[in-house]
Amino acid sequence: MARAAEARSLTVRPVAPAEQVLDQQRRGIVPRAAAMTPAERAVLQQRLDRQRAARVIEETMHAKAAKVGAGVTANRRRGWRPPQPRSAASGMNAFAPAVVGVDTIHVALLRIDFLEDRLGPAS
Repeated sequence: MARAAEARSLTVRPVAPAEQVLDQQRRGIVPRAAAMTPAERAVLQQRLDRQRAARVIEETMHAKAAKVGAGVTANRRRGWRPPQPRSAASGMNAFAPAVVGVDTIHVALLRIDFLEDRLGPAS
C-alpha cells in the first residue's frame, strides 16, 4: 500500500486483458487500454477470487438468517413486542388489526450547505 508521500509516484492507466486488446485490434478498433501485464493479471485474479469467496460467506449468512426468518416473534428494536394472537372464536374481530402500543419512529434530517455558511468557500 502506498503512503501519501509515495502517492505522487503512482500512475493510473487504463488496462484490459491482452485477449480483449488483440480482439479489438483484429476488428479494426483502436484499443483505449493497454494490455495487462502478467503481474497485473495475477493481482486482478486474486481480487476476483477474494470477492467470490466473500460472496459465498455472505450468501451463507443470508441463508441462515432466512432460515430463522423475521417472523412476528423477531426482535426488531428495544421495547418492541409482537402483536397479540387473535382468537378465531371472536368472529369478525379476528380480522380486525391487533391493538398494539404506539409505534413511534424518530427521524432527523440535517442539511449542510457549505457554500452558503458564514465562511463561504473557506469552510
